Amino acid sequence: MTTLHASGATRSAVDIELSYHDCVMYFGHGQSSSLGSPGNPLIDLKNEHDVQKILVAIACHAGAVLGAQRFSRHYSPPRAFLGFNNFLGHPVRSPSRANDAYVQALNDLLAGATLRDVARNLNDNLLQAAKDYLMNRNRYRLAGGDAMIIVLSLHASLFALVCLGDTGATL
Repeated sequence: MTTLHASGATRSAVDIELSYHDCVMYFGHGQSSSLGSPGNPLIDLKNEHDVQKILVAIACHAGAVLGAQRFSRHYSPPRAFLGFNNFLGHPVRSPSRANDAYVQALNDLLAGATLRDVARNLNDNLLQAAKDYLMNRNRYRLAGGDAMIIVLSLHASLFALVCLGDTGATL
């Protein structure tokens, strides 16, 4: 396992590491055809072919082009993509029940679950997180309106969640 974050997450560092790992888990900003900040992509249409097996992108929009075009069943060998094809709503709270939802689902992937099952679990976990924010808003120090915005944001994220390509892929 290699962890790249902050100033260590550069395009050159990512390019070096992509071919050595079956799975890439990315958490950050995304655009329809890339992962990384605008104008400074870490993974895009020029280097995505080096992703060996699975790309998990917890980022906005990347499922729209990067995931949909480059991780379809038509590529050989088949690869898989889990991410979002539109905006990803994520509350900035501590503790963050939404973070727990991602961690629970991705732990399943590390434990051998199929990407399809990880997507289902993430869907269920985000729904439960939304319910938790609404029902326990005092725990999260949320006003009623803030809790509703978080719930709506998480529900919108569920509509954007996509699992593409070889959805039966495992680690």
